[in-house]
Amino acid sequence: MLDLLLQDDQKPRALGGLRGRIQLDKLTPLDVRRLVAAAKASGLSAVSVRHVHGLIRNALAEAERLDLVPRNVAKAVRAPSVAHKDVQVLRPEEARRLMEVLHGDRLEALFACGLMLGLRRGEILGLRWTDVDLDGAVRHVRQSLQRVDGSLTFTPAKTVRSHRKLPIPARLMDLLRQHRVTQAGERFERGDSWTETGLVFTSSIGTPLEPRNVNRWFDQLRATAGLPWLRLHDLRHAFASM
Repeated sequence: MLDLLLQDDQKPRALGGLRGRIQLDKLTPLDVRRLVAAAKASGLSAVSVRHVHGLIRNALAEAERLDLVPRNVAKAVRAPSVAHKDVQVLRPEEARRLMEVLHGDRLEALFACGLMLGLRRGEILGLRWTDVDLDGAVRHVRQSLQRVDGSLTFTPAKTVRSHRKLPIPARLMDLLRQHRVTQAGERFERGDSWTETGLVFTSSIGTPLEPRNVNRWFDQLRATAGLPWLRLHDLRHAFASM
């Protein structure tokens, strides 16, 4: 959407939709305002228009750093405001109701990891037993399971901060221990058809869980709990608020 084009003599030539009409070093705040307005008029959401404005501002900041423009005129143009959305947060009594519905479910410990540790879905699905110290009540976040280009892929945790140790609440420790017993029983029943991945949460034959199926299963459970608005990711928000 946005590009900085240079002529052969390296003089700024144009910006995005203003290509060929206004030299970059001749750009004014009014020109940027018109471009932002055109993006809004095209039907883009306020969030997308803010992204457009951000691209222009960042590109001009780089041009200013390289002395291609005297100043970053985009700084003088306000980005469109985005309407604030009230976020519905899981209340303690609702969390207890959800845990009652989850009780005994095969993936009870999985969803509890979101609620009691504040982990992302990919982090939970990428959790290995070697990352969990049930005796020391500490677990490590080292990798994430994501669907990338149609294939399930393990990726390193997002940031250095993500490579962290987390204390495990006593209730969750009990759930994880029970889950390990259940998984051992499934492994014994499946025999040679079991695929050993070392993951804490797997399918009934040991393979990684499909993230979308986890969401679908949670959607059924949340409906049973009378919480139709609750998303799986909201468990992470609930952990932060609690």
